Amino acid sequence: MPSRYPFTVPARARRAGRRTSLLAVVALAAGTTAACGGVSNAGGTPGATGGAASVTAGATSGTAPAGIMASTLTLQFNEPVSANPALGGTSESDVVFGAIDYDSLIYQLGNGQYVGDLATSWGYAPNSKNEVFNLTLRGNVHFSDGSTLTPASVVNSLEYFKKADGPQAGYLATLASARATGTDTVQLTFSAPEPNLPFLLSQYQDIGQVIGPQGLASPATLTTTSDGTGPYVLSAAQSVAGSQYVFTLNSRYWNPAAVHYKQVVVKVITDPQTALSAAESGQVDALLSLPSTAQASARSQKLTTFAQPFSIASLILMGRSDPKSPLSSLKVRQAINDAVDRASLAQGLGGGGAVPTDEFALPGSTGYDPAEAGTYSFDVAKAKSLLAQAGYGGGFKLNVLDTLALDANGDIGAAIKTELASVGIDVTLTETPSPAQFIPAALSRQYDAVIWPLSQNGDGFPYAVQFAMAPFTNAFGSTSAQLNALMATAGALSGSAARAAYQKVDDYLTGNAWFAPLFSLSATLAVAPTVANVQAPSLDNTTIDPVAPIASLSWYPSGR
Repeated sequence: MPSRYPFTVPARARRAGRRTSLLAVVALAAGTTAACGGVSNAGGTPGATGGAASVTAGATSGTAPAGIMASTLTLQFNEPVSANPALGGTSESDVVFGAIDYDSLIYQLGNGQYVGDLATSWGYAPNSKNEVFNLTLRGNVHFSDGSTLTPASVVNSLEYFKKADGPQAGYLATLASARATGTDTVQLTFSAPEPNLPFLLSQYQDIGQVIGPQGLASPATLTTTSDGTGPYVLSAAQSVAGSQYVFTLNSRYWNPAAVHYKQVVVKVITDPQTALSAAESGQVDALLSLPSTAQASARSQKLTTFAQPFSIASLILMGRSDPKSPLSSLKVRQAINDAVDRASLAQGLGGGGAVPTDEFALPGSTGYDPAEAGTYSFDVAKAKSLLAQAGYGGGFKLNVLDTLALDANGDIGAAIKTELASVGIDVTLTETPSPAQFIPAALSRQYDAVIWPLSQNGDGFPYAVQFAMAPFTNAFGSTSAQLNALMATAGALSGSAARAAYQKVDDYLTGNAWFAPLFSLSATLAVAPTVANVQAPSLDNTTIDPVAPIASLSWYPSGR
């Protein structure tokens, strides 16, 4: 049966003279479970971890150069939520705007393994059930403000992240204490199991990016400049908010051999065709935010492309905990799930390889429960009956927020509006250009639902649940003692026992219909032939990181 949502060019796109592009998704992927034992990489060499992902762009693999090789590396991305890591965005935004000027405690390779960055060794304390985590810090590291990295620096930075109440503060919600245990050691204690701390403290997230004393003393300055230990410093004088961000050399960086460009420039270009034109004309070296449908165009311009795999396109039903919202009724939330034709949405909007799902996890990934598959079939009559039972037989109005950075042309939003109209739900759709506008709007509590991907990246299912509970996708503060207990039980386990326990978490989320998952998503990353040594993304780490604490992993100019 042909999809009810074929690839079409919306009228507004035709009027604008640009081709349809779908689903520009920010670095979301299915992943593996975090390592629970101790890890050591005092020397910071990839060989200690079993090897980095293969070199796949630009020059062929060989001995990496050391030190500066060229003047400028120019990247394309969306506007950041904030340059302050504690108030910043998520996923790839953390790499593009965070990891350039802030080193993380741990560095994740493209193949999902971990090596040392500011920490040289780390691991969960024996018999702590993933609640106590120890780190040993690298010596002779300085912040751009000149001060020395100490255990107190790490403690103070983590405490600031928690109190700043930014998009990732939820990851530290159960942090009971952070304390220095020696001249170079830190211990983190949590009130519940946190099984994916190596991932959460990596460059893929913000909370492991340590902010220096000067920045913590004056947080307002972190929106225009930086105070980290990374290879670059955000230049307030050369940057223009919302347009261009310039990062200049940090003269105090602890490993200058790993730095191959004098400066990095990030240009904010949200339209895919404009971004591709910039790469074709040589204005940009890498495109880090493109829809999956742009891959063919990128290849035709002789760009090396990478497919970023899986997250789940979803309608997140935030009003579930707002007593004034129809979404506070379980029957209404179940009706919404029964009203959407996932198969047609996946076929028509998912780029050809999308997988429909009504669960919080994708088939084959941690948490997915085959027994729950098909809980919500496409059944308009059933959806109308559930609405009538809930007292909404005449329908109701629903305010929904979307962002065009993740739903190019608003195709997913338009499809949801059509689907829900068939059961009497009148959707008022508000579109924002990027997460920078989306997140504060979502936090305003003016919207009962938001269109945002359910992440499955990094260390998989437990992170995905934490991500979905971030304030901007849980604006009304849904909590559940049962969910917390299920997560705590699963987080203290490993292997097949953990997978079975996470299935129970998925069953809870599916049965209570906190979300309306739709289908899997992918995006495209593209790199010009001017750049070499780009490590391919994987299901375990979907980013392509321009800078690294190791010379052999940092990008450098081709032909050098």
